[in-house]
Amino acid sequence: MLSALCKKSEKLPSNGSLQKLLITQAKKTEERSWLSDVSNIPLQQSVIDLGTAFKNFFDSLKGKRKGTAVATTGGTPAHAALPQKGR
Repeated sequence: MLSALCKKSEKLPSNGSLQKLLITQAKKTEERSWLSDVSNIPLQQSVIDLGTAFKNFFDSLKGKRKGTAVATTGGTPAHAALPQKGR
């Protein structure tokens, strides 16, 4: 769904369209109908955070953000330390 939204507009989706897609549609499913019983504020904030993450990711790829570029190979970035077994 989300990739279709991005391809359709050829730019990042707005927070409003993300909220409509993720929250409103999720509430309509039987598995997630319980979302109607909880406050919308945390749900909306999580969508806002998702929109910020999208923007930061794509700005990093374009060189618009300071710091190390985001790894696009799916691997671990070179500066990340992996925990060793037994510690």
